[in-house]
Amino acid sequence: MIKELTKKQFILFYDDLFSVTHSGKEGLSFRKLGERVFLTINKDSTIDFKEFQYLMFFHSEASEEVKKTFIYKLHDLDDGGDVDWKEFRTVARLMRGKDDKKQSKELEEQIKSEFKEKAGSDRKISKAEFLASSYSTSCEMYKLLIHAKVRRKMGFTTKPHGTDEIMQRTGFTKAQVQILQRKFNRIAFRSKLGRITGEAPYISRERFIDYYVDFFHTHHKSGNPTPFASLVFDSIDDGEDEIAKIEFHEFANLIRLHVNASDEERKLWIYNLHDLDESGIIEEKEFVDVARCMKGTIGYFTEEDKKKTIDEFRKIAGENNSIEKDEFLQSDYVTNCAIFKSLTSNPLFQPLA
Repeated sequence: MIKELTKKQFILFYDDLFSVTHSGKEGLSFRKLGERVFLTINKDSTIDFKEFQYLMFFHSEASEEVKKTFIYKLHDLDDGGDVDWKEFRTVARLMRGKDDKKQSKELEEQIKSEFKEKAGSDRKISKAEFLASSYSTSCEMYKLLIHAKVRRKMGFTTKPHGTDEIMQRTGFTKAQVQILQRKFNRIAFRSKLGRITGEAPYISRERFIDYYVDFFHTHHKSGNPTPFASLVFDSIDDGEDEIAKIEFHEFANLIRLHVNASDEERKLWIYNLHDLDESGIIEEKEFVDVARCMKGTIGYFTEEDKKKTIDEFRKIAGENNSIEKDEFLQSDYVTNCAIFKSLTSNPLFQPLA
């Protein structure tokens, strides 16, 4: 049994771990990032099992605040109490899978801009400033820590185990969960072999879209609900399976959003609906695309609709040409948009009413 990992073994492990986040054609390498992570958790030449568990914690159960602190330490490797330009630039490259030889001028300018925005005239970013900034949760390292494919490769899952855990997560009673299970089973697919082997039923993207489209065409003869249905599917599929599918716990969570979720939870879901690539910001195209999909469920997205949507986007974004998470959640738009209103009035997802 291996009791310790050498630095070389750990670096190879980390590079292989993040290989699932890209196709391989980009020529990315995370070996130097692995070396820096190694030094973040241990200053000597090996990592024992306890230290390895400590690192895995950041990819699994750690809260957002703990993850942010880990990313800060990754930048402030010398424990100087702040992050200077050299440290910021180094980590910004490594967490993108880049090294000095592969650095583009455009990326260098982007990194400089990010640093200047956070550091200001001090030319350094304090720990408090770093942790309070949106950068700590929108940077590439944070995305790697929560990446569904990385977590799956590590064997982590967010899937609940059994009815009791679903009840705890959703706030539904046992009787309500049973009602949902029956409804889910009517929609879901399970092969003949699956029925014999006990394979859990699931809803494929195609089946979910068909169900969604049939409902809307019953109530609205015009419009095309397919794009919005696909968008909703992507937002609730946790990405922990080899194929895209909705399992019962994901279906139950979708119903919860419509039935008993708080306004804050609904607003966060709408944000995630706009930021499906988990970049930490909403671009104009993403903003317009979601509005187009939503309007398309019951009618047509006209040029006038597009103009109003772009005006709304620019009102929230200001001079940045993008909307950060906090800006979106604090805006009036999120509670006035059609998506928010549909969460409390859409009979398609209210079988418990």
